[in-house]
Amino acid sequence: MEERLLEAARSEPGPVTWVTLPPQRRYYLWRLAAAGPRLGLEVTQTQQLYHRVVTAFPDVLPVLGRAGRVALVAAVLAEEAQARPSAGEAVLFTRAIAELKRH
Repeated sequence: MEERLLEAARSEPGPVTWVTLPPQRRYYLWRLAAAGPRLGLEVTQTQQLYHRVVTAFPDVLPVLGRAGRVALVAAVLAEEAQARPSAGEAVLFTRAIAELKRH
């Protein structure tokens, strides 16, 4: 795998980014350093890549947890119905949406 990364760093005209899991990052940096210095090569993690995408494309919304999804559904329900939804209504709609996405 390191050979593919080194070959890409040699042949590609621009910078090369290699995305790894956090425990693997140190290993790859160690193996690549043993092969000698390479310019334009970066080993990064998925979280760093996610932050770059969010900052580069402001229209991309961050991933919402359960509470965020419920709040978003409640806001849409309140906007559409012109009234506040009941306590369980937003949770019910959120579960229904999640179930529809699964099938």
